[in-house]
Amino acid sequence: MQTPTLFLHGLDSSSRGTKGRFFTENFPDIIAPDFTGSLQDRMRALETICRGLDRLTLIGSSFGGLMATCFAIAQPEQGLSTAHEAPVGVVGKMAQALTVRLG
Repeated sequence: MQTPTLFLHGLDSSSRGTKGRFFTENFPDIIAPDFTGSLQDRMRALETICRGLDRLTLIGSSFGGLMATCFAIAQPEQGLSTAHEAPVGVVGKMAQALTVRLG
């Protein structure tokens, strides 16, 4: 069985942006959903999409990199691989405030 791969776009982008089109045109099996709303809204949507999938690869661009990191922290049993392209980073108290617990 092939490992499911998802492309997670940036905050003001979509699956139809330059990077999203690159991945969907060159890797037809990639899952490239569109996300809107707050980080928590996006994480809930990502959890729903990933429910039942194992051994995921998440490719995150900018804010999508933050999403991939949060998901990997919250779902360590999922067997994730992640790749980040210019990820958004947070540190210190900001990171604590943005910690997302799914479950």
